[in-house]
Amino acid sequence: MNKDQIKGQSKMIGGNVKLKVGEFVDSPELQLKGVSELMEGYVQKSAGNIESAFDHAAKNQIMGESKILAGKIQKAVGEIVDSPELQLKGQAKKVSGYIQKGLGDATKVVDDISKSSDTHTQKIY
Repeated sequence: MNKDQIKGQSKMIGGNVKLKVGEFVDSPELQLKGVSELMEGYVQKSAGNIESAFDHAAKNQIMGESKILAGKIQKAVGEIVDSPELQLKGQAKKVSGYIQKGLGDATKVVDDISKSSDTHTQKIY
């Protein structure tokens, strides 16, 4: 978890406590403070979730693209110098890059779906 996820979750817990205490002691002001803090925490945690998902997905996508390019270059050099071994290593690196890029793409899709379903199913309090 990154710092925004942790701080957001903490604010959500604190806000929920204030809300419940406000309901118990019949204090609309404390309830309002609780809801406000709860919403602030939800927004901060969501920002942390987006940041985290982007970091992981983007890293795999970029590293995958780099391996694909390096593999293409290595394979082309193998063809120029007539080295089947170098060509094969280049092809293997390319495949590895496609796998890593695919992992980044899949992570992004899963995170998008997860965030979409969270907004429809999560209770605020």
